[in-house]
Amino acid sequence: MSLSPPTMPWICARPKAGVRPTRSSRPGTPCCSPPSTTGSRGRHQDWFTAFAQERRPGSLGQNLAALPRFQEAAGENARLLYLDARLIRVLAEETDRGQPPSVQESGFLKLTVTENAVAVVQRAVELAGNPGLSRANPLERHLRDVLCGRIHWPQGDAVRAAAGRAALGL
Repeated sequence: MSLSPPTMPWICARPKAGVRPTRSSRPGTPCCSPPSTTGSRGRHQDWFTAFAQERRPGSLGQNLAALPRFQEAAGENARLLYLDARLIRVLAEETDRGQPPSVQESGFLKLTVTENAVAVVQRAVELAGNPGLSRANPLERHLRDVLCGRIHWPQGDAVRAAAGRAALGL
């Protein structure tokens, strides 16, 4: 997978001089531009994988990666990271072809990618326990970063409320 959690607000910049902005590219509109950290696999996932492979509790007799619970969690994280990367890639390709998403679709994408990123890092922290919250490890920082994604506009409640009003014809 090649996606690290979002760590920046996804807001469109001002359009270039002479370019008429579309409804979905006006300044302040969510446009789901992937943050600069999407080019790497993600230190949080790398750290979690290494932790699960190296951690060998004495009472267990094997590493944590051998446990079905850790395997399922790693698989779910890989699934969510793959989906996020695919959503961002398709969005970028469509935008490059001059077909940017609508405001509503932008909100849905930002919300989905942010929620997936939060779920991935929270799951890793939950399974790692105290080492995951240590400032010496990247999970602690990534958890704070992905949680900040929730407060950047548009927030989840605003996206859901707008979608609800549209669905109800209000």
